[in-house]
Amino acid sequence: MLPCISRQTKGENDVTQGMETEPNRMVLSLMGSLTEQQRLRALPYLSRILHAAQGGGVLPSLGALDTLLAGQDGRTARWSKGDDGLISFTVTSRGVPAAEWAHVIGLYNITSVARDVFSYASQISRVTKELVYEAPTSDVTYNVVVVPNLRAARYETTVRGIRVYVKEMGWQEPHWEVAGLLVFERIFDQLESMGLRRIITMHRPILNRGRVPHQLGVIRRPDGQPMVDSYYGWPEQTYDEGTGFAFVSRIPA
Repeated sequence: MLPCISRQTKGENDVTQGMETEPNRMVLSLMGSLTEQQRLRALPYLSRILHAAQGGGVLPSLGALDTLLAGQDGRTARWSKGDDGLISFTVTSRGVPAAEWAHVIGLYNITSVARDVFSYASQISRVTKELVYEAPTSDVTYNVVVVPNLRAARYETTVRGIRVYVKEMGWQEPHWEVAGLLVFERIFDQLESMGLRRIITMHRPILNRGRVPHQLGVIRRPDGQPMVDSYYGWPEQTYDEGTGFAFVSRIPA
């Protein structure tokens, strides 16, 4: 228990006072590598960064942390809703390594299951020695289209039915990193005005050790904060009417 964590208003010296343990030194080293402006913006997340270090977790790299902090500048992705009820917007990838995604998003809010799913996304095949799932990208703009559950009502109202509808529309599965980008682009701020409670990204299902398929998504909590969560991706899985399913209208070249 570090009393300095609760004192974030008296300056940097007070914040770092008494941080003598190895995890604390790791955090101090990370914070010391940031600019003064970045440190000020990172202070609200200091306790979570420290918790990750004390738990033996991997601290976010400087680039990943800078990406997170850049998301605090009030920039919000623009979206539009067509007459057909489909919601469209774009998000741009940031080059965050797969192993760091859970740690960075964890500085917002992330469930333990979703944290595990992000780690599974960085699996290396024992046979081919290559990534099992897609590698993260950088500076790639994804054209996202969100299908509200009601929009596909004439189809079977399951994950299978949604995918059948999307295939007929000619859309494709998004990259799994789009789930994290929904947070960085502050899409969660727009869920209520979109008429949604959550958006599930319909990437290729990520299997855990038990071979259970998972889809990553974002939900806005009652306190207004985003929560990155994981949802079952079984073909017969159903979701309520407040769910939107995210695909991409075209894959960037």
